[in-house]
Amino acid sequence: MPRFLAAFVICASALAASAQTPAEPTPAPATPAPATISTPAGDSKMSATPTFVLGNGASNASNVKVTLYGFAELDAIYDSTQSFTELQGNAAIAKYGTSAGDDGRIQYGARNSRLGFKIESPETASGIKATGNLEMDFLGAANGSSESGIYGAPTMRMRHGFLKLQTPIIDALFGQTWTVFGASMAFTPATVDIQGVPAEAYQRILQIRLGKTIKFTDDIKVEIEVAALRPFQRDSGMPDLGGFVRLDFNQWKGYKATGSTGGDDSGIAIAFSALTRKFKALKSPAANDTDYQTATGSAIALDLIIPIIPSSKKARANGLTFTAEATTGSGYSDVFTSYNAGVSAIGAPTSTGYSPGVGLDAGPAAFNTTTHALETIDAKSLLLSLQYFTPLDGGNVWLSALYGTLQSDNATYFASNAAAIPDIRMVGVHLFWDVTQAARLGLSWSKTRERFGDNSVPRTNDRVQLSGFYIF
Repeated sequence: MPRFLAAFVICASALAASAQTPAEPTPAPATPAPATISTPAGDSKMSATPTFVLGNGASNASNVKVTLYGFAELDAIYDSTQSFTELQGNAAIAKYGTSAGDDGRIQYGARNSRLGFKIESPETASGIKATGNLEMDFLGAANGSSESGIYGAPTMRMRHGFLKLQTPIIDALFGQTWTVFGASMAFTPATVDIQGVPAEAYQRILQIRLGKTIKFTDDIKVEIEVAALRPFQRDSGMPDLGGFVRLDFNQWKGYKATGSTGGDDSGIAIAFSALTRKFKALKSPAANDTDYQTATGSAIALDLIIPIIPSSKKARANGLTFTAEATTGSGYSDVFTSYNAGVSAIGAPTSTGYSPGVGLDAGPAAFNTTTHALETIDAKSLLLSLQYFTPLDGGNVWLSALYGTLQSDNATYFASNAAAIPDIRMVGVHLFWDVTQAARLGLSWSKTRERFGDNSVPRTNDRVQLSGFYIF
C-alpha cells in the first residue's frame, strides 16, 4: 500500500506536468494551473493543500482535480490506569484493587495518521458534478497481539469512501462517511485526544443519502439531509433511517476548530437530527419465519455553534466560540465510541426460548433480565466545548475546554450491577500551537469518571497527551 500511494502521487505529478504541453501541434487552450490554497498575510499558519489537475490539456471538460490531504501524527499518552489504547472512547475503566486499575500506562502511537484523496470531475452541461473521496488511517484491527506489532506495524483502514453527485435539484451520496445523526459531525469540538472522546456522538457509516442546501439570503441558509443507513443488525431486514435539518446564520461569524487538525469560519448554526432502527430476535427453535420478538430504537440530537467573540480564519486572535451537543433516546449506543453501558451481551434468558440470531452486537438492545423481553438500552448525552484563540503569535496559540456526560437510566436491567455503567463524566483542557504553516503541537489533560450500577467507588482515569502533527 505505501508503494502504491507513492506511485500514485508521482504519476499524478508527472501527468499534471505533461498536460501543460498538448500532444497535437494545433493550438489549444492552456491547461489550468493546479489549484492551491493560499495563506494570506496575517492568516493562520496552517499549510495549503496540494492539488493536481489531471487531463489532456485540450479541454477543461476532460480535466480531473485530485486533492491530496492528511497529516502525520505522533501521540505520547500517559493514563493513570491500564484501561485504554490510544483511543479512549467510552470503554470501562479498570477496577480499583487490580493491576490494571491501580497502575499507569504510557503509550506512543502514530496510528491516527491520515491520508486522503478527493477527486472532482468537471461539471456537465446539465449542471451535474461528481466527487469521490477516499480517506484512510491506521487504526484498523491490531496487527497481532505483540506490542511491537500493534504500534510498529499498524493496519490501514478506510475512514471515508464515497461518491457524491451534486445536481441543480438534489444531491446524492453513496458510500461511507459521517452519519446524519449529529448533523454529519459538523459540530465536533477541538481535542488533542483522538476522537470520539467520552460523551461525543461520533460515527462513520455506510449509507445512501439525499439532501440539498437552500440559500434564502447571503446570510441565511438551510441544509436538509435524509439517509438510509447500514442497519446495526442486518437480520432486522431493513436499513436504519436518519436525517437532519441545519440552519446557518452568517451575519455573525467566528472561527471554529474541529478535531485535532481541522477548522473553518462558522456563523451561528443549529441542527436537529433523528435516527430510528429496528432489532429482531428469532425464537430458538423457531416455529415459523415470523416467530420472533422485535424492538424499535430511536434518538434525537440537538447541536449548536455560537461564535461569542467574532474572529476569522485570517484573524483568529481573541476569538471565542461555543459548541454544544445534546442527545437522548434508546437503542443508539453505537454512535458513541466503544460504548455499551456495560452490557456485554444481549443475553437471551433460557426461560424465553429466544436467541439473538446473527448480526446483533451488544450495546443498543438486549434481553431485559426481569421482563425477559427484547428491549432497547436508553442513553442521553451532553457535550459542551469552549474555544479561545489567544493573542499570542497572532491567534496561533489557543485553548479548547470540554465537559461531557453520558448516562443510561436502564443499563442495570440488562447487566449485573457490577458491570453496568449508568454514568460517565469527562472534563478536559486542550492546548494547541500552530508552530509553522504545516506543524502543530498539542497538549491535553482530561479526567474521566465512571459510576457503576453496584454503587461502588466511582472509577477515574487521568489522561495526559502530547501530540505533534504535520498537516498537508
